[in-house]
Amino acid sequence: MPKFLNRLPSSLGKSRSTTIGHNAYNWNIILRGFLEGNAPNKVILAYALMRRKRVKVDSFTILFVIKACGVIMQKVLGKQVHAQVTKLGFQQEVVTQTAILQMYGLFGDIEAADKLFGETPKRDIVQWNALLAMYSQRNRPYSTIKVAQRMVSESVRPNEVTVVSIISACSHLKALAEGKQWHGYIIKHLAVLDTFVHNALVNMYAICGCLSDAEKIFKILGNRNAVSWTTMINAYGASGYLKEALELFKKMEAVGETPDEVTMLAVVSICAKLGRFDLGEWIDDYIKRFGLYENIHIANALIDMHSKCGRIEKSCRIFGKMTRRTLITWTAMIRGLAMHGHGQTPSTRLRYCDSPHDSTDSDPSKGGVGEASPRPKVKSSETMEGEADSSGGQSEDAFKPIINIKIPEQPVVQQDFVDMFNCL
Repeated sequence: MPKFLNRLPSSLGKSRSTTIGHNAYNWNIILRGFLEGNAPNKVILAYALMRRKRVKVDSFTILFVIKACGVIMQKVLGKQVHAQVTKLGFQQEVVTQTAILQMYGLFGDIEAADKLFGETPKRDIVQWNALLAMYSQRNRPYSTIKVAQRMVSESVRPNEVTVVSIISACSHLKALAEGKQWHGYIIKHLAVLDTFVHNALVNMYAICGCLSDAEKIFKILGNRNAVSWTTMINAYGASGYLKEALELFKKMEAVGETPDEVTMLAVVSICAKLGRFDLGEWIDDYIKRFGLYENIHIANALIDMHSKCGRIEKSCRIFGKMTRRTLITWTAMIRGLAMHGHGQTPSTRLRYCDSPHDSTDSDPSKGGVGEASPRPKVKSSETMEGEADSSGGQSEDAFKPIINIKIPEQPVVQQDFVDMFNCL
């Protein structure tokens, strides 16, 4: 029995385990319930109890345990379970092999995943997609394209999931010629293109500077989702078509598609580039309506936008109410103050000391889905607007939220401030 099983407590589900006996089917129901209930640690504990009670496990049991190991990022446990899979004779089952491959992908253990894939005699489309997804998620676009080419050479036809990984790799490399070749392949071999494929193509053409091609694909896309609209809005914004980007956002709203946080980040950035006071107020009200002030990336973008739209006092209020700040937050605030002739305000009165509110975490470099990041607890925009408007303009009171605010002592942060102030 693996050592890790001996270290786990045997008290998990003590009363329940006496009633489900040695029936693997009953145990699997418990394991699946834990996994679906976002309790992967309990899956591992229950599996340990099964092994102690010498319950005969089946392929479903192993599948649940492998997935749990991947979720909790326990590489040692995962490898030990993999060894058990081989010992118990489940290694040749395609579903089990795919799950192990995906688990190593989550661990970022590309070497182990490659080795397992190479040892698999019969590979199906799901396994190829798992390998492609691993390379794509680990920012290895060249490897993604090479695997795709190898896949086609072995007469395995890509599906929608496959081509999304391939097109995303082409986007990352800005490989327009390669992207067009795959686009042609997709049209020829895939009868129906889903929304995800269309979104990937729009993004690829936009990143490669072919806005007209991106527009064509967007226009023929019938079932658009928030990602579709956001991708095209970002495409217009990146190409300098700011008014067109805002018009598209208004169309998105008109058809009843609810924007997400990534959409709003794109729109706030566009309003900042335009620097129009009325647009700044409009988008601020919009964000308030959807309750997105608590997103730290949106709060950072609003600081920058209000500064560029001539409302530095609003930037100060937002900054002052944030309970978590990143280096991006500080940089945006300092630039805003310098832009409005207040370069000496922070430099003469801020003090270096530790603060739990500050972090060197950076904002995401591009719009996308999801990414985990700390979020600030920001007061409601009504409160902030009332305080900002009551200041009567850019008075000294407007800067009170940033006066004597604590700045982290990390050398990288301090040096950044030194460099910033030297430029003021």
